[in-house]
Amino acid sequence: MAKLQDHIESLRTLPLAETIQAMADLTPGLTVASNPEPRPSSSLDAAAKCYKEHALFEVRLMHQSMDDLFYKIYTASYEILAKGVKEGTVVRSVDNESLGCACCRGEPDAVILNGFNECDAFYFEEGEYITLWGDEQSMGYMMDERERHTQASRKQVEEALARKLALGVQSML
Repeated sequence: MAKLQDHIESLRTLPLAETIQAMADLTPGLTVASNPEPRPSSSLDAAAKCYKEHALFEVRLMHQSMDDLFYKIYTASYEILAKGVKEGTVVRSVDNESLGCACCRGEPDAVILNGFNECDAFYFEEGEYITLWGDEQSMGYMMDERERHTQASRKQVEEALARKLALGVQSML
């Protein structure tokens, strides 16, 4: 188990596309571990990198395709944790609530279980979004310390990828 955890932690050091591909390679047959408080935040870190590093559409789509799997894993993990706490076999660490709630602190289990991570790979800088989709309706936006990021839908990202691929074929003619 330690080797797998070390491998998962090492994903943070890879370039974004390699990180997401390695995550996708690990997910087939992935099941819930007995660890009552999982913290594999690599998925959340990679989603944020998608907009920070202006990831390719293919990379963003691959990342988003894992959202449901991680939700299922965290749901099952939460159920194991709740059962252990109820039975007294698990004692949770004390949260530092002065830093805000678990979601605001960005704790993966809280963020994922509340669905706050869904389609995070589809955020674009506002100017990028306007360039790609003009005034087309977005899925929402978020602010970071520097700027506003606008969220596209899966359909928008797929259509943009199709346009990009069509342009590549036309330029080859």
